[in-house]
Amino acid sequence: MGFRSSHIAAVLVVMSLAGYPLVAGIAAFLSIPSTPISITMRGLLLALSVLLIALNLTRLRRPDAMTVLFLLTLGFYGVRLVAETAFDTEELSLAPSHYWTWYLGVVSIPVFVIVFVGRLDFQFLQRLAFALFSVTAVVVALGGSVEKESGGQLIATGRTALETLNPISLGNVGSSLALLSIWSMFGQTRMRFSRKLILSAALLLGLFLVFSSASRGPLVSTVLAVLVMGFSMPGRSRIWFFLGGSSLIIPAFIYLISIESTLNVNFVGRLSSLQTSEDMSNVIRIDLYTIAFRQIMDYPILGSSIEIEKYASYPHNFYLEYFMATGIFGGLLSLVVMLILALRAARLVRNRDMSGGFALLYIQSFVGAQFSGSVYTNSAFWMTAAVVLINSAHRVITHPNCDLSNSQADRLGTS
Repeated sequence: MGFRSSHIAAVLVVMSLAGYPLVAGIAAFLSIPSTPISITMRGLLLALSVLLIALNLTRLRRPDAMTVLFLLTLGFYGVRLVAETAFDTEELSLAPSHYWTWYLGVVSIPVFVIVFVGRLDFQFLQRLAFALFSVTAVVVALGGSVEKESGGQLIATGRTALETLNPISLGNVGSSLALLSIWSMFGQTRMRFSRKLILSAALLLGLFLVFSSASRGPLVSTVLAVLVMGFSMPGRSRIWFFLGGSSLIIPAFIYLISIESTLNVNFVGRLSSLQTSEDMSNVIRIDLYTIAFRQIMDYPILGSSIEIEKYASYPHNFYLEYFMATGIFGGLLSLVVMLILALRAARLVRNRDMSGGFALLYIQSFVGAQFSGSVYTNSAFWMTAAVVLINSAHRVITHPNCDLSNSQADRLGTS
Protein backbone atom coordinates (compact mmCIF):
# COMPACT_ATOMS: atom_id res chain seq x y z
CA MET A 1 0.00 0.00 0.00
CA GLY A 2 1.42 3.35 -1.05
CA PHE A 3 1.57 6.52 0.97
CA ARG A 4 -1.80 8.10 0.15
CA SER A 5 -3.48 11.39 0.95
CA SER A 6 -5.17 9.77 3.94
CA HIS A 7 -1.73 8.99 5.39
CA ILE A 8 -0.58 12.59 4.98
CA ALA A 9 -3.75 13.67 6.78
CA ALA A 10 -2.94 11.21 9.58
CA VAL A 11 0.55 12.70 9.94
CA LEU A 12 -0.99 16.19 10.17
CA VAL A 13 -3.43 15.04 12.87
CA VAL A 14 -0.81 13.24 14.97
CA MET A 15 1.76 16.02 14.68
CA SER A 16 -0.90 18.51 15.81
CA LEU A 17 -1.43 16.40 18.93
CA ALA A 18 2.05 15.21 19.89
CA GLY A 19 4.37 17.42 17.86
CA TYR A 20 4.75 20.31 20.28
CA PRO A 21 5.27 18.18 23.41
CA LEU A 22 7.86 16.24 21.39
CA VAL A 23 9.63 19.48 20.45
CA ALA A 24 9.65 20.57 24.10
CA GLY A 25 11.01 17.20 25.19
CA ILE A 26 13.78 17.19 22.57
CA ALA A 27 14.81 20.73 23.55
CA ALA A 28 14.94 19.80 27.24
CA PHE A 29 16.73 16.50 26.66
CA LEU A 30 19.40 18.09 24.42
CA SER A 31 19.55 21.34 26.45
CA ILE A 32 18.95 23.48 23.36
CA PRO A 33 16.53 26.37 22.71
CA SER A 34 13.07 25.17 21.73
CA THR A 35 12.17 28.16 19.53
CA PRO A 36 13.93 27.04 16.29
CA ILE A 37 12.47 23.54 16.32
CA SER A 38 9.07 24.88 17.40
CA ILE A 39 9.09 27.19 14.36
CA THR A 40 10.10 24.22 12.23
CA MET A 41 7.14 22.26 13.62
CA ARG A 42 4.74 25.07 12.70
CA GLY A 43 6.23 25.20 9.22
CA LEU A 44 5.76 21.44 8.86
CA LEU A 45 2.09 21.66 9.86
CA LEU A 46 1.51 24.47 7.37
CA ALA A 47 3.33 22.59 4.59
CA LEU A 48 1.28 19.43 5.23
CA SER A 49 -1.92 21.50 5.20
CA VAL A 50 -1.08 23.13 1.86
CA LEU A 51 -0.08 19.77 0.37
CA LEU A 52 -3.33 18.13 1.46
CA ILE A 53 -5.46 20.91 -0.01
CA ALA A 54 -3.50 20.74 -3.27
CA LEU A 55 -3.96 16.94 -3.51
CA ASN A 56 -7.68 17.09 -2.74
CA LEU A 57 -8.69 20.37 -4.37
CA THR A 58 -11.23 18.73 -6.69
CA ARG A 59 -12.77 16.44 -4.08
CA LEU A 60 -13.08 18.45 -0.91
CA ARG A 61 -15.71 17.27 1.54
CA ARG A 62 -19.06 19.06 1.29
CA PRO A 63 -19.82 20.47 4.75
CA ASP A 64 -23.02 19.38 6.48
CA ALA A 65 -24.92 21.44 9.06
CA MET A 66 -22.84 20.16 11.97
CA THR A 67 -19.62 21.00 10.18
CA VAL A 68 -20.82 24.55 9.53
CA LEU A 69 -21.69 24.99 13.22
CA PHE A 70 -18.33 23.56 14.24
CA LEU A 71 -16.46 25.99 11.99
CA LEU A 72 -18.62 28.86 13.24
CA THR A 73 -17.34 28.19 16.76
CA LEU A 74 -13.83 28.91 15.51
CA GLY A 75 -15.11 31.89 13.55
CA PHE A 76 -16.78 33.55 16.55
CA TYR A 77 -13.52 33.45 18.45
CA GLY A 78 -11.65 34.74 15.40
CA VAL A 79 -13.90 37.82 15.31
CA ARG A 80 -13.07 38.56 18.96
CA LEU A 81 -9.39 38.06 18.18
CA VAL A 82 -9.60 40.63 15.38
CA ALA A 83 -11.17 43.12 17.77
CA GLU A 84 -8.55 42.46 20.44
CA THR A 85 -5.49 42.60 18.21
CA ALA A 86 -6.66 45.54 16.06
CA PHE A 87 -8.27 47.87 18.61
CA ASP A 88 -7.47 46.73 22.18
CA THR A 89 -3.85 45.67 21.93
CA GLU A 90 -2.94 47.45 25.17
CA GLU A 91 -5.06 44.92 27.08
CA LEU A 92 -3.13 41.93 25.71
CA SER A 93 -0.22 40.42 27.58
CA LEU A 94 1.61 39.34 24.41
CA ALA A 95 2.21 40.67 20.90
CA PRO A 96 -0.74 40.23 18.48
CA SER A 97 1.41 38.01 16.26
CA HIS A 98 1.59 35.43 19.07
CA TYR A 99 -2.17 34.94 19.14
CA TRP A 100 -2.55 34.76 15.36
CA THR A 101 0.37 32.37 14.96
CA TRP A 102 -1.35 29.92 17.29
CA TYR A 103 -4.94 30.57 16.20
CA LEU A 104 -4.25 30.29 12.47
CA GLY A 105 -1.06 28.29 12.07
CA VAL A 106 -1.47 25.76 14.86
CA VAL A 107 -5.25 25.42 15.27
CA SER A 108 -7.49 26.81 12.52
CA ILE A 109 -5.65 25.97 9.30
CA PRO A 110 -4.84 22.31 10.17
CA VAL A 111 -8.36 21.77 11.56
CA PHE A 112 -10.01 23.34 8.47
CA VAL A 113 -7.91 21.14 6.19
CA ILE A 114 -8.80 17.93 8.04
CA VAL A 115 -12.49 18.87 8.09
CA PHE A 116 -12.66 19.59 4.36
CA VAL A 117 -10.37 16.78 3.20
CA GLY A 118 -12.35 14.37 5.37
CA ARG A 119 -10.27 11.29 4.56
CA LEU A 120 -8.37 9.38 7.21
CA ASP A 121 -7.01 5.85 7.35
CA PHE A 122 -7.89 5.19 10.99
CA GLN A 123 -5.84 2.02 11.29
CA PHE A 124 -2.74 3.90 10.15
CA LEU A 125 -3.74 6.90 12.29
CA GLN A 126 -4.06 4.76 15.43
CA ARG A 127 -0.67 3.11 14.92
CA LEU A 128 1.07 6.39 14.12
CA ALA A 129 -0.46 8.13 17.14
CA PHE A 130 0.58 5.33 19.48
CA ALA A 131 4.13 5.34 18.09
CA LEU A 132 4.61 9.12 18.27
CA PHE A 133 3.04 9.47 21.72
CA SER A 134 5.27 6.64 22.95
CA VAL A 135 8.39 8.39 21.63
CA THR A 136 7.18 11.72 23.01
CA ALA A 137 6.49 10.21 26.43
CA VAL A 138 9.98 8.68 26.60
CA VAL A 139 11.66 11.94 25.57
CA VAL A 140 9.52 14.00 27.95
CA ALA A 141 10.18 11.58 30.81
CA LEU A 142 13.93 11.79 30.21
CA GLY A 143 13.93 15.56 29.84
CA GLY A 144 11.55 16.39 32.67
CA SER A 145 12.49 17.55 36.15
CA VAL A 146 10.70 18.56 39.33
CA GLU A 147 9.37 22.07 38.77
CA LYS A 148 10.71 24.96 40.84
CA GLU A 149 8.81 27.94 42.18
CA SER A 150 8.91 31.11 40.10
CA GLY A 151 10.72 34.23 41.21
CA GLY A 152 14.07 32.50 41.58
CA GLN A 153 13.05 30.39 44.56
CA LEU A 154 14.54 26.92 44.64
CA ILE A 155 11.60 25.28 46.40
CA ALA A 156 10.30 22.17 44.63
CA THR A 157 6.60 22.27 43.84
CA GLY A 158 6.42 18.50 43.52
CA ARG A 159 5.27 18.66 39.89
CA THR A 160 7.39 17.32 37.04
CA ALA A 161 7.65 19.71 34.10
CA LEU A 162 9.91 20.93 31.33
CA GLU A 163 11.05 24.48 30.73
CA THR A 164 8.68 24.79 27.75
CA LEU A 165 6.06 22.24 28.84
CA ASN A 166 3.99 22.86 31.96
CA PRO A 167 2.93 20.03 34.31
CA ILE A 168 -0.62 19.82 32.95
CA SER A 169 0.61 19.47 29.35
CA LEU A 170 3.09 16.85 30.49
CA GLY A 171 0.29 14.98 32.25
CA ASN A 172 -1.85 15.17 29.10
CA VAL A 173 0.89 13.44 27.11
CA GLY A 174 0.79 10.58 29.61
CA SER A 175 -3.00 10.54 29.61
CA SER A 176 -3.13 10.32 25.80
CA LEU A 177 -0.64 7.45 25.71
CA ALA A 178 -2.48 5.61 28.50
CA LEU A 179 -5.85 5.94 26.73
CA LEU A 180 -4.48 4.81 23.36
CA SER A 181 -2.91 1.81 25.11
CA ILE A 182 -6.13 0.90 26.93
CA TRP A 183 -8.15 1.23 23.72
CA SER A 184 -5.74 -1.06 21.84
CA MET A 185 -5.74 -3.60 24.68
CA PHE A 186 -9.52 -3.81 25.17
CA GLY A 187 -10.88 -2.56 21.86
CA GLN A 188 -9.47 -5.51 19.91
CA THR A 189 -10.38 -9.16 20.25
CA ARG A 190 -7.16 -10.81 19.03
CA MET A 191 -3.69 -9.71 20.00
CA ARG A 192 -0.25 -11.25 20.23
CA PHE A 193 1.33 -11.58 23.66
CA SER A 194 4.31 -9.46 22.58
CA ARG A 195 1.96 -6.62 21.64
CA LYS A 196 0.21 -6.90 25.00
CA LEU A 197 3.57 -6.46 26.70
CA ILE A 198 4.33 -3.37 24.61
CA LEU A 199 0.92 -1.87 25.38
CA SER A 200 1.28 -2.65 29.09
CA ALA A 201 4.67 -0.91 29.17
CA ALA A 202 3.21 2.09 27.33
CA LEU A 203 0.32 2.20 29.80
CA LEU A 204 2.73 2.24 32.75
CA LEU A 205 4.76 5.01 31.10
CA GLY A 206 1.61 7.04 30.48
CA LEU A 207 0.48 6.66 34.09
CA PHE A 208 3.99 7.57 35.24
CA LEU A 209 3.68 10.94 33.46
CA VAL A 210 0.17 11.51 34.81
CA PHE A 211 1.27 10.81 38.39
CA SER A 212 4.62 12.62 38.21
CA SER A 213 2.97 15.74 36.77
CA ALA A 214 0.82 15.91 39.93
CA SER A 215 -1.94 17.45 37.81
CA ARG A 216 -5.57 16.85 38.65
CA GLY A 217 -6.94 17.63 35.18
CA PRO A 218 -5.17 14.81 33.31
CA LEU A 219 -6.13 12.33 36.05
CA VAL A 220 -9.83 13.28 36.05
CA SER A 221 -10.06 13.34 32.24
CA THR A 222 -8.35 9.95 31.98
CA VAL A 223 -10.62 8.34 34.57
CA LEU A 224 -13.79 9.69 32.90
CA ALA A 225 -12.64 8.56 29.44
CA VAL A 226 -11.95 5.06 30.81
CA LEU A 227 -15.40 5.01 32.44
CA VAL A 228 -16.99 5.90 29.08
CA MET A 229 -15.14 3.02 27.50
CA GLY A 230 -16.09 0.61 30.29
CA PHE A 231 -19.80 1.43 30.20
CA SER A 232 -19.81 1.16 26.39
CA MET A 233 -18.87 -2.52 26.58
CA PRO A 234 -21.45 -5.32 26.35
CA GLY A 235 -22.66 -6.85 29.63
CA ARG A 236 -20.12 -9.57 30.44
CA SER A 237 -17.16 -7.66 29.00
CA ARG A 238 -18.18 -4.62 31.04
CA ILE A 239 -18.18 -6.64 34.25
CA TRP A 240 -14.72 -8.10 33.56
CA PHE A 241 -13.38 -4.67 32.55
CA PHE A 242 -14.45 -3.04 35.82
CA LEU A 243 -13.45 -6.04 37.93
CA GLY A 244 -10.02 -5.99 36.32
CA GLY A 245 -9.75 -2.23 36.75
CA SER A 246 -10.75 -2.46 40.41
CA SER A 247 -8.13 -5.12 41.06
CA LEU A 248 -5.47 -2.71 39.77
CA ILE A 249 -6.31 0.09 42.22
CA ILE A 250 -3.99 -1.17 44.96
CA PRO A 251 -1.05 -1.88 42.57
CA ALA A 252 -1.62 1.56 40.99
CA PHE A 253 -1.52 3.18 44.43
CA ILE A 254 1.73 1.36 45.26
CA TYR A 255 3.10 2.50 41.88
CA LEU A 256 2.09 6.09 42.71
CA ILE A 257 3.70 6.00 46.17
CA SER A 258 6.94 4.62 44.69
CA ILE A 259 6.99 7.48 42.15
CA GLU A 260 6.35 10.06 44.89
CA SER A 261 9.11 8.76 47.14
CA THR A 262 11.62 8.38 44.29
CA LEU A 263 11.04 11.68 42.48
CA ASN A 264 9.74 13.78 45.38
CA VAL A 265 6.58 14.63 43.47
CA ASN A 266 3.48 15.72 45.36
CA PHE A 267 0.48 14.11 43.66
CA VAL A 268 -1.27 12.84 46.81
CA GLY A 269 -0.57 16.11 48.61
CA ARG A 270 -2.14 18.17 45.82
CA LEU A 271 -5.22 15.94 45.78
CA SER A 272 -5.64 16.31 49.54
CA SER A 273 -5.34 20.11 49.30
CA LEU A 274 -8.14 20.38 46.74
CA GLN A 275 -10.62 21.89 49.22
CA THR A 276 -8.09 23.97 51.13
CA SER A 277 -6.26 27.24 50.60
CA GLU A 278 -2.87 25.57 50.96
CA ASP A 279 -2.47 25.14 47.21
CA MET A 280 -2.03 28.57 45.64
CA SER A 281 -3.12 27.24 42.25
CA ASN A 282 -6.57 26.64 43.76
CA VAL A 283 -6.77 30.19 45.06
CA ILE A 284 -5.67 31.70 41.76
CA ARG A 285 -7.98 29.44 39.73
CA ILE A 286 -11.01 30.36 41.83
CA ASP A 287 -10.15 34.04 41.39
CA LEU A 288 -9.79 33.53 37.63
CA TYR A 289 -13.23 31.90 37.48
CA THR A 290 -14.78 34.64 39.61
CA ILE A 291 -13.43 37.43 37.42
CA ALA A 292 -14.43 35.58 34.24
CA PHE A 293 -18.01 35.17 35.52
CA ARG A 294 -18.09 38.85 36.39
CA GLN A 295 -16.95 39.83 32.89
CA ILE A 296 -19.54 37.54 31.33
CA MET A 297 -22.29 39.18 33.38
CA ASP A 298 -21.01 42.67 32.52
CA TYR A 299 -20.76 41.96 28.76
CA PRO A 300 -23.26 39.16 28.08
CA ILE A 301 -24.04 39.85 24.40
CA LEU A 302 -20.77 40.48 22.57
CA GLY A 303 -18.26 39.39 25.20
CA SER A 304 -15.35 41.42 26.48
CA SER A 305 -11.88 39.91 26.05
CA ILE A 306 -9.79 36.78 25.66
CA GLU A 307 -7.69 37.40 28.78
CA ILE A 308 -8.15 38.47 32.37
CA GLU A 309 -6.16 41.67 32.81
CA LYS A 310 -5.35 41.10 36.49
CA TYR A 311 -3.41 37.92 35.72
CA ALA A 312 -2.56 38.67 32.05
CA SER A 313 -3.88 35.19 31.35
CA TYR A 314 -6.85 33.27 29.98
CA PRO A 315 -9.33 31.82 32.54
CA HIS A 316 -7.92 28.26 32.28
CA ASN A 317 -11.36 26.96 31.34
CA PHE A 318 -12.23 26.59 27.64
CA TYR A 319 -15.95 27.22 28.06
CA LEU A 320 -15.61 30.16 30.43
CA GLU A 321 -13.13 31.73 28.04
CA TYR A 322 -15.50 31.23 25.13
CA PHE A 323 -18.40 32.92 26.93
CA MET A 324 -16.07 35.69 28.14
CA ALA A 325 -14.66 36.30 24.65
CA THR A 326 -17.72 35.88 22.43
CA GLY A 327 -20.75 36.46 24.65
CA ILE A 328 -23.76 34.26 25.26
CA PHE A 329 -24.44 33.38 21.61
CA GLY A 330 -20.91 32.29 20.76
CA GLY A 331 -20.53 30.60 24.13
CA LEU A 332 -23.76 28.61 23.84
CA LEU A 333 -22.93 27.61 20.27
CA SER A 334 -19.54 26.32 21.35
CA LEU A 335 -20.93 24.45 24.35
CA VAL A 336 -23.75 22.78 22.36
CA VAL A 337 -21.47 21.78 19.47
CA MET A 338 -18.83 20.30 21.77
CA LEU A 339 -21.45 18.42 23.81
CA ILE A 340 -22.91 16.91 20.62
CA LEU A 341 -19.43 15.84 19.54
CA ALA A 342 -18.83 14.32 22.99
CA LEU A 343 -22.00 12.22 22.55
CA ARG A 344 -20.87 11.21 19.07
CA ALA A 345 -17.47 10.26 20.48
CA ALA A 346 -19.14 8.04 23.09
CA ARG A 347 -21.14 6.39 20.30
CA LEU A 348 -17.96 5.71 18.29
CA VAL A 349 -16.43 4.08 21.37
CA ARG A 350 -19.55 1.97 21.95
CA ASN A 351 -19.59 0.84 18.30
CA ARG A 352 -15.93 -0.22 18.51
CA ASP A 353 -15.19 2.07 15.56
CA MET A 354 -11.57 2.19 14.38
CA SER A 355 -11.52 5.84 15.43
CA GLY A 356 -12.52 4.88 18.98
CA GLY A 357 -9.07 5.67 20.36
CA PHE A 358 -9.32 9.22 19.04
CA ALA A 359 -12.88 9.45 20.34
CA LEU A 360 -11.45 8.72 23.79
CA LEU A 361 -8.82 11.42 23.25
CA TYR A 362 -11.59 13.90 22.44
CA ILE A 363 -13.47 12.96 25.61
CA GLN A 364 -10.21 13.45 27.51
CA SER A 365 -9.72 16.88 25.87
CA PHE A 366 -13.38 17.83 26.42
CA VAL A 367 -13.02 17.21 30.17
CA GLY A 368 -9.45 18.48 30.43
CA ALA A 369 -10.38 21.79 28.79
CA GLN A 370 -12.32 22.63 31.95
CA PHE A 371 -9.07 22.62 33.93
CA SER A 372 -6.55 24.32 31.69
CA GLY A 373 -5.69 25.50 28.21
CA SER A 374 -6.87 28.40 26.07
CA VAL A 375 -9.12 28.42 23.03
CA TYR A 376 -6.48 29.66 20.60
CA THR A 377 -3.70 27.23 21.61
CA ASN A 378 -5.59 24.00 22.37
CA SER A 379 -4.74 22.15 19.17
CA ALA A 380 -5.44 18.73 20.73
CA PHE A 381 -9.00 19.72 21.62
CA TRP A 382 -9.84 21.13 18.19
CA MET A 383 -8.10 18.41 16.21
CA THR A 384 -9.66 15.47 18.07
CA ALA A 385 -13.03 17.23 17.73
CA ALA A 386 -12.46 17.46 13.96
CA VAL A 387 -11.61 13.74 13.77
CA VAL A 388 -14.80 12.82 15.65
CA LEU A 389 -16.80 15.19 13.43
CA ILE A 390 -15.73 13.77 10.08
CA ASN A 391 -15.92 10.13 11.16
CA SER A 392 -19.31 10.34 12.84
CA ALA A 393 -20.63 12.27 9.84
CA HIS A 394 -19.70 9.42 7.49
CA ARG A 395 -21.09 6.80 9.92
CA VAL A 396 -18.54 4.30 8.63
CA ILE A 397 -17.20 1.56 10.89
CA THR A 398 -13.92 0.11 9.67
CA HIS A 399 -12.24 -2.88 11.22
CA PRO A 400 -8.68 -4.23 10.92
CA ASN A 401 -9.90 -7.12 8.76
CA CYS A 402 -12.00 -4.89 6.51
CA ASP A 403 -10.79 -5.17 2.89
CA LEU A 404 -11.83 -2.08 0.96
CA SER A 405 -10.30 -1.08 -2.33
CA ASN A 406 -8.83 2.41 -2.55
CA SER A 407 -11.71 3.67 -4.69
CA GLN A 408 -14.31 2.23 -2.31
CA ALA A 409 -12.56 3.75 0.69
CA ASP A 410 -12.33 7.12 -1.04
CA ARG A 411 -16.08 7.12 -1.69
CA LEU A 412 -16.73 6.27 1.96
CA GLY A 413 -14.40 9.03 3.13
CA THR A 414 -12.03 6.79 5.06
CA SER A 415 -9.12 6.47 2.66
